[in-house]
Amino acid sequence: VDHTGTGCPNCPNMSSMLHELAKTKYHLRYSEAAAHWGGYATRDPARSDAAAVVGGHFPVTGYPNLTYNFNHKEITSGYPTASTGVKMIQAELDILWKPAADAGIKINSALNGDDITVDVEVTSKVEQQYHVVAWLLEDNIYGKQSNGREEYHNYHNNCIRAISAGNSDDLSGDDMGVIAADGVASKQLKLKAESGWDKSNLKVLVIVSAPSSAHDGKFEVVNT
Repeated sequence: VDHTGTGCPNCPNMSSMLHELAKTKYHLRYSEAAAHWGGYATRDPARSDAAAVVGGHFPVTGYPNLTYNFNHKEITSGYPTASTGVKMIQAELDILWKPAADAGIKINSALNGDDITVDVEVTSKVEQQYHVVAWLLEDNIYGKQSNGREEYHNYHNNCIRAISAGNSDDLSGDDMGVIAADGVASKQLKLKAESGWDKSNLKVLVIVSAPSSAHDGKFEVVNT
């Protein structure tokens, strides 16, 4: 999750890092969501209540800021070049990356007016408890970026618009219970689009999580 806002003068640094990161082999190892929230997002066309819910779960003290897997935190605004920042993010991904996911995901989403239904099927490879949540993201939102140096800095992608479990204490969403190894469980999630959002640019990110390896009662991402 990229914590950002169009009024943030340092945020183009992060945009450049993520732009370059997407050109590497690592683009298959993460899913990106942008949370436009907080003081820098007051007049931001990409801000939303859902982005504030997501952002409010993290102790973000400066922008831009990346958080990983619901709980990992690293501020990267101080990196003077995109290449340095990309190497830092790749190092974090190397720590978190697993070559085989604990669970597989199959989804089917449907838009009916402003209502979005997401049917999720999770196939477990490791017997454990799973949670699932859906985030509605929008691409290609135009908003003049403070200190933007490239035209793409003014076009904002993967922006969080809605989440299927806005009151979840740990963002992990709905409980799917314990799924045995090679077992399958299903859940239907609901999202709603608001007027002013470009429905042709909307997409759904489904996140499946399991209890944290730290055994702290929190959940961490196992697949998206």
